Amino acid sequence: MVKLALLWHMHQPWYVAPFTGQFELPWVRVHSIKDYYGMAKLVEEFPGIKVTFNLVPSLLRQIELYLEGRKDRFQTIFDISPEQMTGDQIAFLVNNFFSINSDNHIKQFPRYNFLHNKMAEAGGNKFTGSWKEVFSDVELKDLQVWFPLSNIDQYYRENDERVKGLIKKGGGFSDSDKEMIRSVELEIMGKIIPLYKKLWQNGNIEISTTPYYHPILPLLIDPQLGRKADPSLPEYDLNFNWKEDAELQVRKGLSYMERIFNRRPDGVWPSEGSLSEDVIGILENNGIRWTATDEKIIERSLDRSGDNSEDKGRAKFKPWTFRKGDMKIFFRDNHLSDLVGFHYKNWGQKNAAKDLYKKIENIGEGRTSDIVLPVILDGENAWEFYSESGREFLREFYSLVEKSKKIDMITFSEATSMGSGDLSEFAAGSWINGNFNIWIGDEDDRKGWTLIRIVKELIERNKDNIPEEQMSEIMENILIAEGSDWFWWYGSENHTDDLETFDRLFRDNLVSACKLGKVEIPAELEVPVFRKIDKREGVKRFPGRYLSPVIDGKETTIYEWFGSGEIETGNMASAIFISHPVFRKIKYCFDRENLYFNIEMKEAAEKYLSRDHSFEVEILNNDVRSILYLDHGDHEPECFFGDVLECKLPFHIFDGKEGDELRVIFTIKNGSDIFSVFPDDDPIIIRIPAERDYAKNWTL
Repeated sequence: MVKLALLWHMHQPWYVAPFTGQFELPWVRVHSIKDYYGMAKLVEEFPGIKVTFNLVPSLLRQIELYLEGRKDRFQTIFDISPEQMTGDQIAFLVNNFFSINSDNHIKQFPRYNFLHNKMAEAGGNKFTGSWKEVFSDVELKDLQVWFPLSNIDQYYRENDERVKGLIKKGGGFSDSDKEMIRSVELEIMGKIIPLYKKLWQNGNIEISTTPYYHPILPLLIDPQLGRKADPSLPEYDLNFNWKEDAELQVRKGLSYMERIFNRRPDGVWPSEGSLSEDVIGILENNGIRWTATDEKIIERSLDRSGDNSEDKGRAKFKPWTFRKGDMKIFFRDNHLSDLVGFHYKNWGQKNAAKDLYKKIENIGEGRTSDIVLPVILDGENAWEFYSESGREFLREFYSLVEKSKKIDMITFSEATSMGSGDLSEFAAGSWINGNFNIWIGDEDDRKGWTLIRIVKELIERNKDNIPEEQMSEIMENILIAEGSDWFWWYGSENHTDDLETFDRLFRDNLVSACKLGKVEIPAELEVPVFRKIDKREGVKRFPGRYLSPVIDGKETTIYEWFGSGEIETGNMASAIFISHPVFRKIKYCFDRENLYFNIEMKEAAEKYLSRDHSFEVEILNNDVRSILYLDHGDHEPECFFGDVLECKLPFHIFDGKEGDELRVIFTIKNGSDIFSVFPDDDPIIIRIPAERDYAKNWTL
């Protein structure tokens, strides 16, 4: 039987500004009313399953701060009557209160969609006029209400009369309606911790945790592990050892969880699944019974130990110890985890749930003994991209497993009793590509680490002049700055519109540490860590004429793709998917019977093919979903891997015709594992043109 150990990881960065005590961004509140309560509430419907929830202490503490009366900038704007707003406040409202997936949280609500279209027609974020001239006060108040209302959990949408009434009303909202939204938000947030506590006490779930501010512990102890995990990184001169900080982050997190839940978690999902030998030792010294990381790490660890007796493909199906230690280490199945997090959002939800169930069932076929299958992923961000926050998918999957005779859902603590292996060597890494590149691989990342080092050294030199209680406050600022999220957004891999806010919070915490320690603020803290952000948005151009390029993997003539549509991917990765940014530029065009793609990648396309990577394109055309495998050769679809990947896709293989709107996603796989996806959030939308669409471009 397959013993499925499913872990939902719940985490948000520390958004509290050190000098004001208020939240700079609203995402703890938004995910609280949309995900944290609803994900746990859903488990109550299925008493025959067990789920592990990993709750990060700094997330829970921020929920407490909201309940204590703290507010975020979005709430401050929400509280102001539109009639009293300044032009800047109205601009903030319009530019930020559509910050949600439009397909699943805007388009389904006619009034919200009307307001969104009105904003877009005026020019969106490129609009330079006065929004007061575009929106009436009534419309602005409706926008104030719709942003939180569209985020309220599906359970409340279906069962709470107040929420149902506001949705039915649709617009023309009053001040009392705004008060109702405030009370519903606080009500939901107030239920979160008690609900998890009850479910844990009743045995429906297990709660694990993470070091307090979500730091990458291996890098705190030895930043050179970045190069050891990926020797292709350039040399850098970071050589500190902040093991005491790492130990403090762990102890502080465990103590907080014990205070909140009246019991100490047995397990720790380390930030981003990042483990090393030193970190394993810290966790064991703190009495942790289990931890987990990615399956790439078990493969590399077995290689390092020279153990050729173990089937590496099956090594993840049991827990492991390190050098006969007491703590069990689990290794997540990255293929199944990534399917849920990144891929199934584009499927019909019941079909996706059935596909996941069948894949898990198939893993157990032919096995004579039980295996543990760890599936570990983000428990919040993905649901924005599922309709109705993925509840149909989750209900269907939980129901299938609850009735199954071949799959049994267990907690990770229960899985520790299963037979285990022992590792003599452990390869440090994280869940992302088995390395630490996201957090130390870019020049901006290393600038951030350098700033922390400079501040710590200044404080250390002046520590004899700092009272003990002051040192505790200073240390809190430094622990916050050690969190992983600042480094997640620094560098070229990821993009967020909030980068400037993240950068300011990071530097302000270090400035606060300097002020508390009465040391001179380094000039470097006055300068943003990140470099230019102008290349972080994709650029799109639409095709201007019919073309029939030669499919040969190279630029046959200078005019071959002239007039094609073009998508420069820039950096369009988001918080939910960052594996291998491969795609650089995608050109596309049509003739009357075919769709053509020219795909430029980080390396020559033929190199990816030579590494046994497989390529596929998924095209959703109305209700027809086609997954086309892009293999080298003149078969259908015709493809050629050379300097670039060129391919020719006849309309009939995806039921295409003039005027159809296609939703397109490219996926690269390494075996059954997803290696890279583009785009990671909303599909590329491509419309098959008619001849009249090109007529305006014709010249004599």
